[in-house]
Amino acid sequence: MNELTAVSYEYDQNNRPGILGTQLHRVLGIMTDYRHWFQRICLRLELKERRDYTTLVKKVRRGDGVEMPGKKIDHLLTITAAKEICLVQSSPIGRMLRRQLVAAEQKIQQEAEVSQQEINYYQQLLQESNERNLQLTADLAVQNQALAIQTVRLAQQDEIMEKQSTVIQKQSKTVRQMKPKVDYCDRVLNSKDVLTATAIAKTYDWSGQKLNTFLKEKGIQYKCDGSWVLYARYTGKGYVKYITYIRKFDGMERTRIVMKWTQKGRQLIDRKMREAGWIPKDEEEA
Repeated sequence: MNELTAVSYEYDQNNRPGILGTQLHRVLGIMTDYRHWFQRICLRLELKERRDYTTLVKKVRRGDGVEMPGKKIDHLLTITAAKEICLVQSSPIGRMLRRQLVAAEQKIQQEAEVSQQEINYYQQLLQESNERNLQLTADLAVQNQALAIQTVRLAQQDEIMEKQSTVIQKQSKTVRQMKPKVDYCDRVLNSKDVLTATAIAKTYDWSGQKLNTFLKEKGIQYKCDGSWVLYARYTGKGYVKYITYIRKFDGMERTRIVMKWTQKGRQLIDRKMREAGWIPKDEEEA
């Protein structure tokens, strides 16, 4: 019995290791009946139940396995209480068993410390993992919010693009419709033909004199040596052409400069007339 393996460990409801009183009684070689010995040792050492030991009531079975009517009383001692009992037993076995219990207690304590360190380590890992999960959850919420905003923006952009596409289609249709008119206007504006004020005036059902007077009032032209000429601000812009006529009068050749309007000049006159509230006669009839 010089090995501690002669005593087996059992654990109480709080998972604390202990030694059965009957096993300690047997290993120490106590000759006194266990029940009386345990009562005396508890009184001597002032051992208290639930602090130093737990009472166990076990069923008794015969060798053939049949349960007996009586019950066996045992006690689960703490290692500290078992060491005290070994200490008061003045025997080599008691001293040896106490040393083994001390070594076993130290080992258990070291294992408990290692276990606690492992628990602390894994608790720290768990805490860090939870913190990472919280951060990831927060990041995901931010990303989801940004994605929702981006989705709204994309929807708005799609709506804008759809409206722009509709506008472009309408503009394309208008361009197709206006193209013949534009081409006609280009041809007219690029035409080298010139018109007299009288010819343009007939478009508005006016006389040439009335149109010339209107253009004078608008500050476009004035008379010089009996001929109409443009004011400086309209000169050189392609609105008119000056044509020189040579005529014989009383046997002498006389020259006369006549101002005629180009198509660009006609467009200028039309703009001024419209600003004044006058439109061509053919548009009134339409």
